[in-house]
Amino acid sequence: MRSYTEKQAHALDLARTTPRCGAKTRRGKPCQAPCVAKPEGGYKSRCRMHGGAAGSGAPKGNQNALKHGFYTAKAKQQRLLIRRFFKELQTSTTVSDEVLFSLVDALSPGDLTT
Repeated sequence: MRSYTEKQAHALDLARTTPRCGAKTRRGKPCQAPCVAKPEGGYKSRCRMHGGAAGSGAPKGNQNALKHGFYTAKAKQQRLLIRRFFKELQTSTTVSDEVLFSLVDALSPGDLTT
């Protein structure tokens, strides 16, 4: 059996305890590469090959990846207001002006196309 120096043994312990990526590989198994360390401490959730590298990913507000806009903040807000409107309709016979005006503002014709 091989003997290690104290420094080597410590490095091996760190390597063994580092969280693993877990991304699905082409073979369908989880990736066993270590997760990328963050500069401020801790680990990202993926390895360098699966998107954990520093600066990886699209910038905030990236419009190049926008396909349909279903998950934009504006669309989510519109759906929330519509749900509130219908919930208020179910619970009472009249709708408050506040809910009605916020719904009309959210669903203005120019906003639906973006």
